[in-house]
Amino acid sequence: MIVAGNIGYLASVGSLIFGVILMSDPGKAKKGNIILVVGMLLAILSTTIHYADFTANDVIVKVTAITLVTLVGILLGKNLSFRYNVTKMPELIALFNGLGGLAAAVISAASLLSIWERNVPTYELTLLLSSLFLGLSTFSASIIAKLKLSGQSQKAVNNSKMYMAWCFMFSMLFWTQIMLGIEVTHFVLTAILAIIFSLLTGYYFAKGVGGADMPVLIAVLNGITGVITTLSGIYFQSTIMILLGVIVGFTGIVLTIQMSNAMNRKLINIFFKNNLGDTSNNTDTSYENIKEISTVSIASDLLLSKKIAIVPGFGMAISHAQHTCKKLKDIMEANEAEVKFIIHPVAGRMPGHMNVLLAEAKINYDDILDLSEGNDYLNDCDYCIIIGANDTVNTSAETDQTSPIFGMPIIQAYKAEKVLVIKRSLSHGYAGVINPLLEAQNCYLLMSDANLGLNNILNDLNLSK
Repeated sequence: MIVAGNIGYLASVGSLIFGVILMSDPGKAKKGNIILVVGMLLAILSTTIHYADFTANDVIVKVTAITLVTLVGILLGKNLSFRYNVTKMPELIALFNGLGGLAAAVISAASLLSIWERNVPTYELTLLLSSLFLGLSTFSASIIAKLKLSGQSQKAVNNSKMYMAWCFMFSMLFWTQIMLGIEVTHFVLTAILAIIFSLLTGYYFAKGVGGADMPVLIAVLNGITGVITTLSGIYFQSTIMILLGVIVGFTGIVLTIQMSNAMNRKLINIFFKNNLGDTSNNTDTSYENIKEISTVSIASDLLLSKKIAIVPGFGMAISHAQHTCKKLKDIMEANEAEVKFIIHPVAGRMPGHMNVLLAEAKINYDDILDLSEGNDYLNDCDYCIIIGANDTVNTSAETDQTSPIFGMPIIQAYKAEKVLVIKRSLSHGYAGVINPLLEAQNCYLLMSDANLGLNNILNDLNLSK
């Protein structure tokens, strides 16, 4: 049975790696997702086979219990996933990260209770307590990240880093007491305090990260989840947990580096110094020279354009405007215009958020440009349409050394002959600063919900033909 289990482990890991590779291509992402599901089911089945004692009297009971729990998990996961549409996928990812951390914490706690009155090696206690601490911290941090992504937790906590440091020290103090051994009468109280301060550590860690840095936070939490899985795998001597933990942890590290490089910010600044604050609800417009434009004028300009760029942001996700963008693209290409989409690495609320939305609208991947390619494309572009993007096109990142986003590479939309910004209001992005691009000589504003505004433009385009 052990051999069969190991073969299953190998097959499941291969399936997961192959599935991730397919997920990198929007056209094959659905097939990759199915393969990932199969890989996870193989992992569960292989683990059951590996550890099951089929000669035991209660084997039927155990296998039945595992099967029922797996089915319940599948049904709950399915129902939970379908409650979140594609635009809210970052929130779901944050929630899944949190549940993964909580699961690791519960497993570690159960294991700790089972060995508490036995003499066990220090390294085993260290693994369990580390997994418990990281699991609880990841859970609370992920919940805060989810609330931030949904707009329910925008207010920053003053001195959050100081609070986090104190909570970390207290949690380490109580976990150390447990590891060194304390009286049973004090165990429950010490464990409760350790759990509380571990949860508070994650809370203040996430609470101090600015809204504009959410993609980096999601990547970090993803990596920590992988580390927790690896630690648990080492303790339980589970090959599959170690392999999957390493894969998840490594991808989290890679994503973290990519996101911080895309923002040209050091990780220590993102998490422990000046952050791009949670000020997205700032109503101070501070604009004096905004030029609004009608959809009729926009339609006329588009019909005269031969090279068009579309820059999507979170506003496109909120209004579900990706399908309307596809309609606009089709109409303009029928008018012999070239249309490309330019995506900033940190656009949206998680890595690849905009790519997923455009893929859902069946927009050809070859028509999606990254930051460098997009800026080259804008050099001789007739028209650039910015849909709900703020910080990723904010010119203060290049011109204002006092700006919190100074030095962050942006999409240089101002290079286009004419720029259209579609926004519901003049509120700022998550960085909380005004965007000088809105007052540029070649920039015009359409104050509207993205989907509604684009549909009005489409109607005027059809009338103009």
